[in-house]
Amino acid sequence: MTKFSLKSTIFRGIALALPLSVVLYVLYKFMKIFEKLIEPIAKKFQIEHVFGEITLTFFTVLAMLAIAFLLGLLMRIKLIANIRAEVESLVLKFIPSLNYLELMATERLKVDDIDLNWKPVLVLKGD
Repeated sequence: MTKFSLKSTIFRGIALALPLSVVLYVLYKFMKIFEKLIEPIAKKFQIEHVFGEITLTFFTVLAMLAIAFLLGLLMRIKLIANIRAEVESLVLKFIPSLNYLELMATERLKVDDIDLNWKPVLVLKGD
């Protein structure tokens, strides 16, 4: 068991909070964009208040899930998978702690098709 360090605990929390906050912010912005796109369609069919105030949010989440499903189908194409890998490597240059989050997610989800032969390493340089 490792010794508890307040400093390292705070830094690990920050390393988790920064990429997580970026992801949540991007999801929030996508939801607002989709709500604006879905609102005229919902008004046209007069279903903007079927579930009360959360109707647009409900339809937005459904639309985002449908798009994620379609993108998942596109990932079966080799060219698209290669583009995703290139974009991911570019993003990981700017937010390196996402490697660790990806490893935790794949272990928790027990994803079989992802290469788990690497482990994150921290190197202490100097004193």
